[in-house]
Amino acid sequence: MTETIRDYGPNNEFKENLNQQYFYDYIQTHEIKYLFYEYEKEKAKKNNEEINFSWDDFEGKTQIEHIWPQTPRNYDQWNDSKKKIHEKYVNRLGNLTITGWNQKLSNKNFWEKDFTGKKTIYKQSNLRVQKELANYKSWDKKAIEKREKEIIQFALTRWNLKIIRIPSPIIS
Repeated sequence: MTETIRDYGPNNEFKENLNQQYFYDYIQTHEIKYLFYEYEKEKAKKNNEEINFSWDDFEGKTQIEHIWPQTPRNYDQWNDSKKKIHEKYVNRLGNLTITGWNQKLSNKNFWEKDFTGKKTIYKQSNLRVQKELANYKSWDKKAIEKREKEIIQFALTRWNLKIIRIPSPIIS
């Protein structure tokens, strides 16, 4: 991740890149997975728990999920205002999570993933970053913004590089 930070700049630029509308489109899948892997480890640590999988397992067995799906059901019936909000928020960091059940969740809306109002899939997840989603009553732009701020704060704390010094070329 340090190399990624170097590519995207010090904290203020790193934050801007994590906070962009098209985050999912610009960041490589393994980088997003690594961010969530480290976030998962931090959540486990705060709960005095240990994770029971390695980075290799995590990377190989998980997929990135859009909580608000990229192609929601009945999208063509949405009004223009709702479509614009969806376009602005669907690929943001706050709308992403990691899962081992991407096919099962597919393009279902948040309330459909919530089966009978109990958010069964999220509550039963072995991943803390997914379990926490069961605490949300609804999934909208405010929820995405709130979650994104939490993840960005974690990333800035975890990979704090206020100043990046790039060695100057040696001129002879």
